[in-house]
Amino acid sequence: MTPGPVHPTARAGSSGSRARPRLHGLTSAEPWRFGGRLLPFGTFLAIGVVGCAWAVARGLDAPIEATVLALITSIPLSVVLVDEAAALTAPAVVPLAWRRVVPAVLGASLATATWLLARAMAALLDDAPWPGRWGALEWVTVAATQLAAGAVAARRRPASSSFGPGLLVGLLWTIVLAAPRLHQQLFDQADHAWRWLALLGAAAVVVGATSQDPARRLPRR
Repeated sequence: MTPGPVHPTARAGSSGSRARPRLHGLTSAEPWRFGGRLLPFGTFLAIGVVGCAWAVARGLDAPIEATVLALITSIPLSVVLVDEAAALTAPAVVPLAWRRVVPAVLGASLATATWLLARAMAALLDDAPWPGRWGALEWVTVAATQLAAGAVAARRRPASSSFGPGLLVGLLWTIVLAAPRLHQQLFDQADHAWRWLALLGAAAVVVGATSQDPARRLPRR
């Protein structure tokens, strides 16, 4: 006896049941524990020590010193999206965007904690000013550009953990700080908030665009 045709709604239901476990997986503790084991904690620790030493030594009295601190503490974000697909997806196939959620959230949280610790140490030991909303906007934007650079690099070489992209982003920010005309286009943040928001949005678009799994794109008709 040959089976009858499968109704379209049955196919939709089966695909929906396969999609739901991905969202459910992110709400369980296991992928977060597994993602935490993949983070380069040694790198975060080393960069954190350098950042805290810089903050205490410089006092963060000048805005440029605070920007340099943001650059230092955000460098590890350029390698958190290294994608060992075989280790992360077995035995089930998980889209690239889902595989990047856990390391991106954990890495951004750890880098933000490092930045806040350095700012707190400078405030306690050197009476440095505490960052307000504009300092927070600067940090989020710089961190997002590092994530974007890491996302592009991981797209080309998924298993590479090179800091080259992060150092390149740091170099570009250094050029912006050093070149008077470029510096005037972004600083201070209160006068150019829309440009900082545009940079943040552009970085988010890059991360989103490079997180699309080519194998799962629908063919054009």
